Amino acid sequence: MIGVPVLVGVAGGTLIASSLPTAATYARYALGDEAQALVQGRAQGPGVMQDARDQGGGMSGGAGPDHRDATLTQYEALLADALPAADRLVRVVQATVRAATPDAHWNVSVSEYPPEDLARVQTSPLLHGRLPSAAGEVAVDRDLARRLRLAVGDAFTTTLGKATTPTEVRVVGIVAGRNPHGSPGIVTTTGTVLPAVPDRPLDTDAVPGAGDGYVGLAGGSVARDLDALTTEWVVLGDAPVTWHDVRAVNAVGSHVVSRDVVEHPEQIPPADTFGESPVSTGTVALVAAVTVMALVEAVLLIGPAFAVGARRSERQLALLAASGAERRTLRHVVLTGGVVIGLLASVVAAAAGLAIAAGVRAWQLAHHLWGFPDLRVYWWLVVGAVALGTLVAAAAAWFPARRAARVDVTAALAGRRAEPRARRAVPIVGLAMFVAGAVAATFGAANSKTGVLVAGMLLLELGMVAASGGLVSLVARIAPFAGVAGRLALRDAARQRGRTAPAVAAVIAAIAGVSAGAVYTASQAAHDENAYVQAVADGRVVLETGLQEDPRAVARTDDGSALVARDLDVLRTALPVAAFAPARTIAAPPGADVDADGLEHPEWISAALAPGGACPVAEPERHPHAVAKDPRCWLGRGSMGEGFGRLVDDGTFVGATGVPGADRAAAALAAGTVVVGSPYQIWPDGTAHLEIPVSGQDDPRTVVVPAVAVEQPGEWTDQPVLPPAVAARLGVSTELRGGVVTTSRAVTWDEVGKAVEAVQAVDENAYLSLVDHDRSADTRLVLLVLVAAALVAGIGATAIALALSAAESRPDLATLGAVGASPSVRRRFAASQAGVVAVLGTTLGVVTGAALGHVVVVASRFSGGGFDQYWQPVVPWAPLAAIAVGVPALAMAGAAACTRSRLPMVRRVVG
Repeated sequence: MIGVPVLVGVAGGTLIASSLPTAATYARYALGDEAQALVQGRAQGPGVMQDARDQGGGMSGGAGPDHRDATLTQYEALLADALPAADRLVRVVQATVRAATPDAHWNVSVSEYPPEDLARVQTSPLLHGRLPSAAGEVAVDRDLARRLRLAVGDAFTTTLGKATTPTEVRVVGIVAGRNPHGSPGIVTTTGTVLPAVPDRPLDTDAVPGAGDGYVGLAGGSVARDLDALTTEWVVLGDAPVTWHDVRAVNAVGSHVVSRDVVEHPEQIPPADTFGESPVSTGTVALVAAVTVMALVEAVLLIGPAFAVGARRSERQLALLAASGAERRTLRHVVLTGGVVIGLLASVVAAAAGLAIAAGVRAWQLAHHLWGFPDLRVYWWLVVGAVALGTLVAAAAAWFPARRAARVDVTAALAGRRAEPRARRAVPIVGLAMFVAGAVAATFGAANSKTGVLVAGMLLLELGMVAASGGLVSLVARIAPFAGVAGRLALRDAARQRGRTAPAVAAVIAAIAGVSAGAVYTASQAAHDENAYVQAVADGRVVLETGLQEDPRAVARTDDGSALVARDLDVLRTALPVAAFAPARTIAAPPGADVDADGLEHPEWISAALAPGGACPVAEPERHPHAVAKDPRCWLGRGSMGEGFGRLVDDGTFVGATGVPGADRAAAALAAGTVVVGSPYQIWPDGTAHLEIPVSGQDDPRTVVVPAVAVEQPGEWTDQPVLPPAVAARLGVSTELRGGVVTTSRAVTWDEVGKAVEAVQAVDENAYLSLVDHDRSADTRLVLLVLVAAALVAGIGATAIALALSAAESRPDLATLGAVGASPSVRRRFAASQAGVVAVLGTTLGVVTGAALGHVVVVASRFSGGGFDQYWQPVVPWAPLAAIAVGVPALAMAGAAACTRSRLPMVRRVVG
């Protein structure tokens, strides 16, 4: 029990540390053995910022030249001027292509290098064959070779986009694959797979007329394929790229991974370093609370084991006392034994943890996996884990040591039992601690007071543990109403409170942690479900055409019906389509910001809040607790059809979505009534005030229409759903954007994947998806694991109590045998002893855990500085009931099964 947590901590901590490559390893993965630097990103604008490894950065917003209007050749010249004169740039062209064989296909990244430089800049180790040296030759990584079943000498095709002709290539080598910095799936020479990168500005909109002119010359599809090409540069030469050079390249508009900077980050001035992002109060509270609870539970679970050893050594301790040893000496004997056991167990476990971490890393490297590039041992972590394990063992041995120091020498030497008198004040103090802890934890969670929260949770659990002895005595009062075995077990538990109370406390601690996890897991699942706006019910297929993304795909004189009909014809050949409900949305005027009626962006129509519907809290983000008290300030609810934008529907589409409230909304739309997403958008007269932007006016145009509110769980939005009559009254145009497909039977993701390929063959920007939001299986799995953990922990803690009581019960069982008790009494007595500990500990543990889980959920509402109303405590009754019933039942059954029926014959001491 001491060694396992230390082993897991050392092994896990070492593997986590080993997942972060050292400076030399990171430079080798990113740059190979010869390159000085890697320049990534083209013309990202002035004010580029980055860290030493280019793993964090952003835009400072500083002033400077913007080189987005520079051609590729001009931009390379700017980069060359920013780098040392002794170095040169090697252009690398990258893209994602479709690699295919007659039997399989896969989208994979490809990088093309100049043939004379490929061997010097390629970063992934070669496993088989050779690197490509001529056109038509490629090297693939192990992952792609496995997926497409490729070997050296095999051929396959690559396709960039849908407008280019497939290119056949032949595999001449297989490389190891992705490393922690990332490596391409296909490595080849320039021009083998990808077309030449156009020597034009990256942002065509920066050049007047460049965008439309380019599309007109090359064609929309080909232009998009060329836009998918990206460029980066490897820097070769003898001069190191310093931080000064990196900042010069940042000023041009690119990021840099420099070998010199990675290996010598001390050259970065403090002014250029990034500050760490602050950790939220909720995160700190949860981590601190979990750490404290884990330590307390470890002490409580290990303590009874030391109590077993101290009780078995009671005669030897009595002999020491009879020889003149003081109480302090007796206490030190037991306590030192705990320290020695804890130290030895922790040292052995730490060594085993290091060996496991080294073995895992060696196995990964043998299989050319890069999860743990370096074996990095943080000795402070190892020493800390050993010290913590020793400290936990010492703390667990403290109370058994104190009890052993008060041994009754005469009774121990005579073989009699003598229990110290229980202190009546302890249960009262424990109950007060429990109440005070519950109040403090709730207050700390609701007011984001981390210290108060952690202290309250600690008091809550310690109070329940302290009160367990009094509860044992209270439960013993029902002994007269139990059978022979039950009466003996209850009276034995009350008489031996020094033995029973620690065991009950251990069960409470174990079950409380698991029960708290179950409450939090169920609450998180409910939170995710409520916060998700599900525009379409599970099992349906959503089709969105490419009309919005590519207006040139179909003549704009058509409202999208031709494109939808084309997609639907193909879809019917791939899926068992039973019905199709079209989704019509408000369309923006093509080619202009203002339509003939002066409406500016009519697709921005929104519903205004009714009087009194606005949040009365000024700066809600800064006053989350005030927001929590007023639902008008919450994020709110979602409106119908959110996935498609501003819907214009007669009820057909909304009714087919199948989400909660869809039937009511469909009936309202069929009657010509507008549907809004919040009751605070309904005015006292039952209408909604639609606001429409008007060109040249600050205030929008307002139209009053009858409306109903239909709420859905999720983010609140002001998007109304308009019936066709209201849309005609507003004078807005509409377009067909897709719809919801209902199938005659349940379809699989594989079927939908094939349907996507078929539809995109005629509409390359189409979106097709099977709606499958059900996450209940994941939640059930987590809860099942928690129940299993509770069963193991509860039965283990109960077994410790039975081991402690086994020797002490032998005289009583011998007496029963002498007066004619049946052999099965011993089994029933053992089961009753287990039941006393398990029932009491499990019941109190479930109650305590539910309270702890409630506190953690309340704290989660205010994590991140805001208020999330979707965090509501949810009690998973079935798992908690399984724990409350299963732990005692299995403990009692196990105790009965592991106990021999034959009653022992022992010497009975009289007098």
